[in-house]
Amino acid sequence: MLLIAFLVLFFCHGLSSDRDTGTVFYTAFPENVAFYDPVPHNISLLLTAMYSNTNITVTIKGINFQWTNSFNAGVTFELPLPQDAELQRERISNKTVMIQSNSMISVLSVTRRQNRIQTKIVPPWRRMGTSFHGPASIQRMPNVSDPLYSMKVTVINTVKKNTIKVLQGGVVTDQEVADSYQIVQFNITGSSSDVQIKSQAIVAVLISHPCLEFYNCSCYMAVIQLQPDAMLGNGFVVPPIPVKDDSDQPDLLVISDQRFALLQGPPLFNGSVQESSALVAIDPALGTNNLQLTFSTNTSLVLIGPYFIINVIPQSSLGACFLVHAVMNSPRKALLIVDTNQRFDVHLGKNAFSPSLNWVPISGTNLSWTVVQLNRSTPHIIWHPSTQMAVYVSDSLSATVWNAAINLSEQPDYSGCSLKYVTPFLLNVSGTWAESLHNCISPSAEMLSISNSNIQQQMAQNLEPSGDPKEAWIGLRRRLLNEEWYWLNRNPVVFTNWAANEPKGSMDGMCATVSLGPSGIFSWHSRSCCLSLQAICTPKKSIFSI
Repeated sequence: MLLIAFLVLFFCHGLSSDRDTGTVFYTAFPENVAFYDPVPHNISLLLTAMYSNTNITVTIKGINFQWTNSFNAGVTFELPLPQDAELQRERISNKTVMIQSNSMISVLSVTRRQNRIQTKIVPPWRRMGTSFHGPASIQRMPNVSDPLYSMKVTVINTVKKNTIKVLQGGVVTDQEVADSYQIVQFNITGSSSDVQIKSQAIVAVLISHPCLEFYNCSCYMAVIQLQPDAMLGNGFVVPPIPVKDDSDQPDLLVISDQRFALLQGPPLFNGSVQESSALVAIDPALGTNNLQLTFSTNTSLVLIGPYFIINVIPQSSLGACFLVHAVMNSPRKALLIVDTNQRFDVHLGKNAFSPSLNWVPISGTNLSWTVVQLNRSTPHIIWHPSTQMAVYVSDSLSATVWNAAINLSEQPDYSGCSLKYVTPFLLNVSGTWAESLHNCISPSAEMLSISNSNIQQQMAQNLEPSGDPKEAWIGLRRRLLNEEWYWLNRNPVVFTNWAANEPKGSMDGMCATVSLGPSGIFSWHSRSCCLSLQAICTPKKSIFSI
């Protein structure tokens, strides 16, 4: 059975263009054995440095564990953790795993039990929150009343004393006060299909089941990291879900903090407006088609099938560069979802994927998807030079569960993985095109090259339209020999935003400007390079080593 869920969140913070890297992380390892079948297993962290001279410290106060080391850019280190770092069945624990660094890193938690591996991206502190929604039960699991066999919510508190509440059906069913860096575990019981977690201060939330993923007559715990409500979205695309028979067809759980309506998609619900949650079975007739769903408000979307659960990520954002780890020499598959017209430019390391890949169009969208087998012994960088995409990876041998790959960068770049969110700025000194080029370089920047639509949009978001200056230089000009346009950063001229009747002939202009007028469309014009204008500059980028 193959379940594929789409897409990846988009979150931009400060000077960072990444989603999954940061300098402060908190996580925990829920008990990873069915309570009736204890089997020895290993837990570890995969730590990857984005920049050289990165110092990383891992602390677990509850077991007096501390580790520190320094790494260069691009280095991944697997840190084995003591087995007693894993949570037991206590309600409150001091086994919070805290990861701190002086520079940007990514963190992946790994649990291995027998031949089964489960990985989970540890989100940086800025992607934690105070309100979360998730599933409260798995409808197709056996009806076992023992709380040890129920869904479990693990709440990881951070720096402040915190009151944490669990709500089902809008009613508080459990609550606890947690001190700084404590963990609280809640067993979820009852008939409600969804659960809500609310706290006074920032927390991270995991939801797990001790016997969820079923394979070869054995069951294994599954854990998902809930996204804060503030990062949810209202648009989702679910690619094909091949199943063995109709009984394997997953259910769809939609959760919101208010009533919602389905604005786009097949008629899944009875009536146009739903309560704050709805659990529906997907019609088997839709199993070979594609679901593109748009709701009237932000929601959490969860797919629940026999022995699997996947938190579907909103369509609102994608990434441009992803890190896929080789985990304990285990085979891994990657699911790629990208604009159909850009599918042949997806890269694995320095080279594009083979054009012979079997890309499958997602009906009703401009997207296509494919699955590739990756080498099991080395990490992989999957990236696209000109558009955003989604990458999911499978941990399990049966490929039943797909998790989002580590998103290193959201900004497409022909050079590779651009790690720094660079904000274009208007130089306050006027000059010719050549003088402005020098003036941009002086403060360790460069004249802006708008080589794709994302950069154009980024510029428009950061520069307010104005009447003065009306135009500014950009890093686009003609070659003297053949008069072809070229970007200073050597990216191909594929995307353009010329104004009407532009560009004019070379006699009228060899250099390019962007309009800053009140219309706000930031169109381009060809101008004489000798005009005296301000320029749009951008800080120099940092490219992750491939």
